[in-house]
Amino acid sequence: MASNTVSSDGWTLSRTLGTGGFGIVELWIHVQSGKKLALKKCKWDYSQLTPIQRKRWTNEVDIMKRLKHPNIVQCITFDLPNVDKRLPILCMEYCRKGDLRKVLNQPENCCGISEVEAIKVMTQISSAVEYLHSHQITHRDLKPENIVLQDEKNVVSYKLIDLGYAKELGEASASASLVGTLNYVAPELLWEERYSCSVDYWSLGILFYELITGTRPFLPTMQHTMEWMRYIQNKSYDEIHAYESEGKVILGKDIQDPTHLSNCLRSRMVEWFRLVLQWDPHKRGKMRDESGASRLMVFTMLQRALSNKIFYVFCVPFHKINIYEIDNATTVKDLQLLIERDTNIAVKHQVLTDYNGVTLIDTTPLVSQTNHHILFLLRDGCCSIENTPTLNISTVVEKMLTQSKNEVTYEVLRDYYRHTIYFMRTEVDLFQWYIFALSISVDLLHQKICTFNVNMDETLKHTKALMDQVQSIRTKCTNCMGEGTANGTEALQTYFVKVDKLVSAADQIRMKFISLKEDNDRLRDKAQNIDCMRDLSQLYDKICDAYLEFRKQTSRKTAKPLDMVKVVFAFLEKREAQLHNETLIDITSQVNRLQDELSKLEKIFNPVTVVTKLYWNEYQKIVQADASVAPQQASNHEFFNISNTELDQIIRSKDNLIYKNLVTPYKLDNLIAEIQKQYYEVIKLDDD
Repeated sequence: MASNTVSSDGWTLSRTLGTGGFGIVELWIHVQSGKKLALKKCKWDYSQLTPIQRKRWTNEVDIMKRLKHPNIVQCITFDLPNVDKRLPILCMEYCRKGDLRKVLNQPENCCGISEVEAIKVMTQISSAVEYLHSHQITHRDLKPENIVLQDEKNVVSYKLIDLGYAKELGEASASASLVGTLNYVAPELLWEERYSCSVDYWSLGILFYELITGTRPFLPTMQHTMEWMRYIQNKSYDEIHAYESEGKVILGKDIQDPTHLSNCLRSRMVEWFRLVLQWDPHKRGKMRDESGASRLMVFTMLQRALSNKIFYVFCVPFHKINIYEIDNATTVKDLQLLIERDTNIAVKHQVLTDYNGVTLIDTTPLVSQTNHHILFLLRDGCCSIENTPTLNISTVVEKMLTQSKNEVTYEVLRDYYRHTIYFMRTEVDLFQWYIFALSISVDLLHQKICTFNVNMDETLKHTKALMDQVQSIRTKCTNCMGEGTANGTEALQTYFVKVDKLVSAADQIRMKFISLKEDNDRLRDKAQNIDCMRDLSQLYDKICDAYLEFRKQTSRKTAKPLDMVKVVFAFLEKREAQLHNETLIDITSQVNRLQDELSKLEKIFNPVTVVTKLYWNEYQKIVQADASVAPQQASNHEFFNISNTELDQIIRSKDNLIYKNLVTPYKLDNLIAEIQKQYYEVIKLDDD
């Protein structure tokens, strides 16, 4: 009805977001501002509800209105006409990114979500649960469907919803009503025992285990019956998962593979899972301290486990990821020393950039320089793969490939899919990071070329100004030649020749640089048009689509994994071809060549700058000796600080070698060492 679809203050009903047993959630939009709200109301009349249902409904609204936490969905005041006041509505912020179940159902997350995102979810949701417990409230229905994603200014956060089963009780309080979703509830709820807020610890353990592996820990395909309880209730403290294999139930003490967790976090999460997945609710979540007292450690232990930052360093020379855990004080130099230990690439040869291609500063804490978790390591700025990477194929995938003609059960097929998707995604990510690193190396080269161009233009500006001044002197000397000036004229002519050679050398270097810059422009165009990911991505998408279709099957009959095996072999063939792609090899070769040529130009152009300084100072001596031959504007170029005495010594004995070498641009390789020697001598004089 119209009265129910438009509020008195400009809000209109857009659509229904979802419906439950007796509640319905609607999306309302403000006509003028476009702001959105999620409104939960009862879909039944008051008379149709039992007293327990009425209590549950009002209880959720009352609790939600009192809670204020960034990871619990916010309750907002809202009036809707023609609503039974005995069943109050619950108006909440609209979280438009869906729920966590939607995320976990995506095929790329069949083995759990990424480590970075898992840390974020666990940090935020555990904080929300700890907040509830501090207010003597247990949620009692923690599951992926009750965690929603909010997107504010392109930052995703995770929030708890649906406190319909929440109950106010303390640590020592008890209740005996069976609520919540069976797959996630604590055992004492299943068997109608008395319980406390420790039921949420168990649910957090089940939820977070699924978050990082894609599957629940204890016999996820088995119904929670007496048989299920018989297998799980006698597990040891160390055992944190159970699965069926060839008709047997196997208990395990580690997190199941495959998972995206790094080893450093994995070991700490194992300890935490042991703590929260204890069968006995009186021991669950507690540890004894040094004095022997039992202390609740659920949230403290998890916070410690998640406190450090995880960085993924893509090592281009080895086409692999190295993972490092650091704290807020770790500098880039500290990380580089760890990389040197693991890769044998000396720190002086490491170029370490963030995801945006920004070179990191070695003495500054890493976390203050970048918000990204992926870093790129280049050896001396080059992007060559030095060692062809070996494939890391799991034993499950190997078994599938070698026994592809065998009929297997639905459960085995599902594991084949999960391990295959994990393997292919890992390889796609590695290759994508390599393409990204290649792009970064091209950008870094371009930045160096731009910097050299600016410095060269500045020096050439002074060189041209010097040439203009010298040309004026040359003209005046030609007009004023006479008796008694032979010695002075000879000295000036020698100086003129020196300047001519300097200008000629600088011009030839400039021409060589122009050629290098043109090559770089062509390289950038070529690098921007790289399209090497398509084939691998299409095969990965194909296996993901096949997995989605597989999950839709209602019958769980046996089958052969032949189609999956064909996709894997096609993927392996494409991967091998892409690692030897001619376009990528050519781009890599050009980057390395241009890096080398630019390095040579940088080394040879430093002496040009120094010799320009020398000749400007010699020009000043000429001006002082005979002001009549020098233009007045010469004083505008007194910008060097080398003493005349020192310059005289260098000019008389050394500079012939410098400018002789400078005018031989195509013999740079043989001359750089000698020119560098002269250059450093001048610099040393400048520093004394």
